[in-house]
Amino acid sequence: MPPTSRRPSSRRSVRGPGAARRGRAAAPAATEAVTTYGSPRITRRMAVLLLVLLVLAISYASSLKAFLQQRDALATAKAQIAESTAAIEELEEQKARFDDPEYVEQQARSRFGWVMPGEIGFTVLGPDGKPVGKGPELPDATETTAPGPQWYDTLWGSVQVAGGVPDKTKPTPTDEVVTPQKQDEGQ
Repeated sequence: MPPTSRRPSSRRSVRGPGAARRGRAAAPAATEAVTTYGSPRITRRMAVLLLVLLVLAISYASSLKAFLQQRDALATAKAQIAESTAAIEELEEQKARFDDPEYVEQQARSRFGWVMPGEIGFTVLGPDGKPVGKGPELPDATETTAPGPQWYDTLWGSVQVAGGVPDKTKPTPTDEVVTPQKQDEGQ
């Protein structure tokens, strides 16, 4: 025989104050089990899913970091290439200008104060006798200085120092040593 379930009766029974309380207490308990919104329960499936998502996020984060670094390096390289290209174009324009004889003449006049044969150059002097404004300046002649030691001299000197051989150019205390005189054997 199948178990029978009790059906709630549509009639109201008046059993007293305790019966009404039991009925009220039973109804919220049934709805409370169905509607638990407070704290979610973590099941094993959910934990495994979260673990897989975490591993995927970490692996994609490292790849994303490498991608962003490469993108920044590429942008920097492109900017340097564009800057170099602009500088090269400017230098090519300057080079092309020096192919024009009129430009060369103008530069010679302004930079060095040169004049063409038959022309007379003037320099305006101030009350102190010095030229007013910035006059043409020629680059200083390179001064001839005594050449320093050659690389092989420096190398040989370091080999001598490492080997304990004294440098002959510098006086050392051992150079000033007085040698004893020979004594006569007969005396």
